[in-house]
Amino acid sequence: MDDDRMNFLKLVADRGELGIERNWAQNIDPNGIVTPEKAQRIVATILSKQLINTPLKSTDRGAKVLHGLLAIEEVFHTLQPSESEIDLVIAKSENDYTAFQSLRMLVTLGFPQHFVALRKWNTALKADLLTEPPAPKGTSVFRDAQRNMVIISQIQQLKLLKIDPYRTEMKNKAFNSGCDIVSRALADVGRARSYYAVESIWKNRNKFPTPQTLASMLVQAIVGAPEGKNEKSSGK
Repeated sequence: MDDDRMNFLKLVADRGELGIERNWAQNIDPNGIVTPEKAQRIVATILSKQLINTPLKSTDRGAKVLHGLLAIEEVFHTLQPSESEIDLVIAKSENDYTAFQSLRMLVTLGFPQHFVALRKWNTALKADLLTEPPAPKGTSVFRDAQRNMVIISQIQQLKLLKIDPYRTEMKNKAFNSGCDIVSRALADVGRARSYYAVESIWKNRNKFPTPQTLASMLVQAIVGAPEGKNEKSSGK
């Protein structure tokens, strides 16, 4: 196993350990009482440990890795791409930054051993025969993805404790909705976001991959070729 892939799998394993801590509400007695103040302290502790301190720049290697990881589902639509789909994305990657980073992530996950075309693409990449397309101008939709996924996970934990994510008429004065608690916790760790900003992240939660999707990618990388797949040249 090459160093890049080993480092990536170690990163995922470390994130997995943090994931157990992140899902703290599952370990709380459902019959117990968790005050908004206590919930805020717990969430602030999680955020302080899990948030990346500085948003990634589009030119950072980490930003490219994150972009590729989060875009895989969008680019390939399935974790079991066909050889022809790989070919199409390879062709697209000549001038499409997202496609290029998604292919690079497939390489990191070990997919070239299952696809001849991807293996050839990786060989060309290592030989510096490929030119990486420029990143799209403006703020990347993935720039704050890690922060947003942690925020979403904490609102989900509060929801398990029957704390509604949104303000309701009765709670308007108390401001103890899930989004309110997370908003205050973010301020506690120096990453202030308003209630409405946090609410917007929660409303758009379906735009981010679920932990199950990321776990499936890891399983795919470790287990090997999807069932029914075999190495067939695309004729290129």
